[in-house]
Amino acid sequence: MQATTVARSPLSGGAIGKTEVMAVPKKKKTPSRRNMRRSHDALRPAAYVECPECGELKRPHHICPSCGHYKDREVVDVTAPV
Repeated sequence: MQATTVARSPLSGGAIGKTEVMAVPKKKKTPSRRNMRRSHDALRPAAYVECPECGELKRPHHICPSCGHYKDREVVDVTAPV
C-alpha cells in the first residue's frame, strides 16, 4: 500500500486548490433595516436625583459628593482634610 501526500498551503492551512466559503450577505441591507438595527445604539443622558440629606443633585446609587451620605447614613466625612 502506498501513502498519498497532499501539498498544504501555509496561508490557508488546508490543501491547495480547496476553496473555502466565507460568510457574505446575499443582498444589500436597506437603509431602513440598517437604521432599525442601530436604533438601540444611542447614548442616554446621565440620570440625576436629589440627595434627601442636602438637596444637591447626585447619581442614583452613588455617595453624595457634597454631604457624603448614602442610604440615609453618612459614609464619607466630607469635612475631614484630605
